[in-house]
Amino acid sequence: MAAKSPEQLHSLFTTRFNNSDLDGLLELYEEDAVLLTMNGECRGKPGIREQIQGLLAAGLPIHLDTRIATAAGGVALLSADWRIEGVGAGKTAEVARQGADGLWRYIVDHPWGL
Repeated sequence: MAAKSPEQLHSLFTTRFNNSDLDGLLELYEEDAVLLTMNGECRGKPGIREQIQGLLAAGLPIHLDTRIATAAGGVALLSADWRIEGVGAGKTAEVARQGADGLWRYIVDHPWGL
């Protein structure tokens, strides 16, 4: 299940990532979402799956601390401080949208954002 509020996205992402729940992570993205990477961008869930699968393979936990979660008109701006032990740290920039089902999903995810 996706998030019931934009604020839930980071906590759900953290829990699912740390449990290596790839399918659960993909539920947090819209079908045509964009994930920006160090090598460009991935469009759609198949590309996002491949990128996240590579990160999960390392078996390292992620820590996310929400900095911003602000919504207006069914669109939300999010940002978090993240760190993955042995990989690095950074600040995210994300855009999420509330679907017709009332749930929130990422439409743009930029882990190296700010």
